[in-house]
Amino acid sequence: MRVFPISTLFTILYVFIGLVPYIYSIDKRYVQVLYLGIVNFSAFLYIFYSHRDRFFRILSKQLRILPVFVFLIFFLWSCLSIINTINVGEFITQTNFYFQQLLAFMLLLYFLSISNNLEVLIKSLIIGLTSLELITCFFPYLSDIVLLGQPEIRSLKYRGLSGSVNIIAYTLLLKLPFFYYFGIKSKNKVFYIIYSTLIIYAIFYIFQTRSAIISTFIITSFVFFAFVLNYYKSKIFNGIRTVWTPIKSSILPILFCLILGPLISYFFSGEGIRTVDERLDTLVNPGEFDNSLSSRFRFYTHAIESIFESPIFGVGNGNWELYSIEKDAKNIEGYTVPYHVHNDFLEITAESGIIGGVLYYFVVFYILYMLLRLMLTKINLNKDFSYESILIAAITAYLFDSLFNFPTSRPYAQLTFLFLCCISILHLKMKPVKLVTKKYKLLIIFFLLLIPFSIY
Repeated sequence: MRVFPISTLFTILYVFIGLVPYIYSIDKRYVQVLYLGIVNFSAFLYIFYSHRDRFFRILSKQLRILPVFVFLIFFLWSCLSIINTINVGEFITQTNFYFQQLLAFMLLLYFLSISNNLEVLIKSLIIGLTSLELITCFFPYLSDIVLLGQPEIRSLKYRGLSGSVNIIAYTLLLKLPFFYYFGIKSKNKVFYIIYSTLIIYAIFYIFQTRSAIISTFIITSFVFFAFVLNYYKSKIFNGIRTVWTPIKSSILPILFCLILGPLISYFFSGEGIRTVDERLDTLVNPGEFDNSLSSRFRFYTHAIESIFESPIFGVGNGNWELYSIEKDAKNIEGYTVPYHVHNDFLEITAESGIIGGVLYYFVVFYILYMLLRLMLTKINLNKDFSYESILIAAITAYLFDSLFNFPTSRPYAQLTFLFLCCISILHLKMKPVKLVTKKYKLLIIFFLLLIPFSIY
């Protein structure tokens, strides 16, 4: 009987972090960080138990993969932001989350790298996770239609495995390009077209996240033109099939949703289902109670001011929300305070300084740059570059999320992103960088000593 690999089990534990329940917590984030710490510690123990003679060599190799190494430098630099920290408790909370992300990045990369069939594993994880997300948001949505006659507007009941409809909208969007790719490469195209259609319908009509709707159009357009160019350059298909196949896999699901949405909304008298143009129209005509755009611009301004005031070490990890209360005091109503900038580029830079912001997003842009370079090389050689194009599209979706939301504060969103980074690193076949220092053993021992305190 074939034994289920322990490395695959750990990969599943990381990717399916959204299944962790609230356990009486108001915010699922804190339970997920605790869970992540336990999984990281268990992963360390497993590697030590199974590879005692190579334990430090295995982990130092993962640490020297450039994106992981830069994330390590970011974590260490962000620790210096304690210099300007007002609330030490919030600093410890956010710094601990960065620490757990670093360990998860390193360990998840290792477990994926030793997979016997990486392609099948990645495909199974993406399909499995997406299926759970769709089931957990469509079930309450359809239940409301049956029981109430119409769905509620952007109800928290539809947030599925995540903490909000915005989070799940983007975690689904990150995986949408993969279903476009599966639809191109698989013989069973209808199966993946249905999945793509359900994802887009959820983003357009269940979650109604405006930035995610716009991002869906942009990413789908990029993937479509990349697929057409790929078929033309690599001469996989000729004639009308060069265009028709990408249309079926990427354009057709959006067309289905744009036609289906207005038809369904016609049968509802309330505002439970708003068409895409009605939802996007709120950007221009926000209405009396929709001040999200104006408040975001205020937060952006405050964050930029904060960066100029503390450009080197920032205001401290997790401490921007305290500075934001002072800066936005005239606009605060009741107990509503601006906990996040709604732009992670600005929030990370405000909290850990300009160097911290550059280090964090170097990880993202370096992987994106390497994928673009590989894609252009394959274009020049007339080789198939469709996989690179969907990885680029997925990372771009994360960047859109960072522009308008705060995925770095959400474990579920971050683990989905780190999973994507690991896939990209393995696809690019990145090798460990050669560095002068050889103190990785001490660093790994320090991590091991820190983990129990982190969990506590």
